[in-house]
Amino acid sequence: MTTMEEMRKKTVCQAAAEPPHWETDAEFDCLFRYFAEWEAPGLPLEIGAYYGWGDVVLVAALRARHELLQVPAEKLIALDPCERLGEIEGMKLDHHYTNFANWHEVLVRRGVWDWVLPVVATTEHAFEFLAQLRYRVIFVDGDHMQPSVDIDINLCRAALSPGGVALFHDCRDPARGCTLPAYDVLPAVEKLVEEDEWELLETVDTLRVVRRNPI
Repeated sequence: MTTMEEMRKKTVCQAAAEPPHWETDAEFDCLFRYFAEWEAPGLPLEIGAYYGWGDVVLVAALRARHELLQVPAEKLIALDPCERLGEIEGMKLDHHYTNFANWHEVLVRRGVWDWVLPVVATTEHAFEFLAQLRYRVIFVDGDHMQPSVDIDINLCRAALSPGGVALFHDCRDPARGCTLPAYDVLPAVEKLVEEDEWELLETVDTLRVVRRNPI
């Protein structure tokens, strides 16, 4: 029988071979672990789907959770505004993948569409809807600049279950040798974990894993 570790390694290898994506192998591995194995009340949520390759890893984790841990199947709630982004940090982006039709195409081609509930909106525009639900795990990889970062964190405050985790991507830290341009994510996450209710569990490359402490 396939083990969770075998499924995780296979998924990470497949994801690493499918550009374009912004996550490292270690970050993909971390995302899989938490989406598959972390226990808390609520649903799985992704903020910032972009190309959809992260969805493939997250859905693989949810499938493994269902098949190996025998928990009810969960759909991934995946949020993205599907805007034409133009340039980021001087890099020309392929607009072919920044609209809903092509996000859908990637998910269908990889066989994960039926496991995803897409929400085409920014966190700000979908906040009222998303905050009505509760989440056990949230992957935050949206707009990395203010005020959007604070809106994403406020959604975590409003809707992440006690004992749940939020994984914040692109927490770029010059002290760890990161030479890429700075975003506003790391300072906001560092401020969050200063609060008694929140705890930094681990750092994996630019990923910060933060738990909302149980009541």
